[in-house]
Amino acid sequence: MPASKNSRAKRARRASRPYSPGDSSGTGARTVEKDPAPAESSEGLVWIIGDSLVKWAATFALGHYPDLDIGVAAANLVWRGAPGATLLRLPQRLRDMASRHGERRTPTMMVLHLGGNDLGTATLTQMEAALREVVVTVQRLFPGCTPIWSDILPRVRYSRAGSQSRLEACRKNISRRARGIFMRGGGRILSHPRFSWERLEFFREDGVHLSNLGNKGFLDDIREGLSFFSLCPRGIRYPPF
Repeated sequence: MPASKNSRAKRARRASRPYSPGDSSGTGARTVEKDPAPAESSEGLVWIIGDSLVKWAATFALGHYPDLDIGVAAANLVWRGAPGATLLRLPQRLRDMASRHGERRTPTMMVLHLGGNDLGTATLTQMEAALREVVVTVQRLFPGCTPIWSDILPRVRYSRAGSQSRLEACRKNISRRARGIFMRGGGRILSHPRFSWERLEFFREDGVHLSNLGNKGFLDDIREGLSFFSLCPRGIRYPPF
């Protein structure tokens, strides 16, 4: 017997209802939602994760470069700068971001700029272990994403105990170790050769945070580095020296 017009209309309305999470039937019925699997890569999405330097760079970019061209087609920049953030807490921070509902889109590239707040408080062994865990965490929770290690910037004055020369040597040492760990794990390296603790014009009076000129230089490094890695997939380090 042919279906009535009312029956056909009901089926059409049911089929047109939007699918919602936890709806296995397509009818809008709620079911228990399972733990999300690792997200698929979203082309053009870039996360920049770090400490207060990343936070202030994002603020500077929005004020001075609202349409910042990083050289990645249709790029969507997501800034995640948190004052006081440390390298040792980064693995857990990445796990939290992966489990958050709003963070389910996996970036194609992830710039990681941390470590300055660990100098003088964490040992080299602890920082090296955290770096290895970071690489493994990115590989497991963000498949298809390329992690980019951003070298720790120098400081005019270190707030932690210890001499300037000792902490500066420690900064260089952990950056060198980080490059090896990231390259072996399929990552990339972003260096900042223009920065030196002797270049006072790059820093604010506290000797830690960047001046407008310093923020511009930091953003230029990020922009140029992401452009290089996008155009040269086999490129491992920027600048390539």
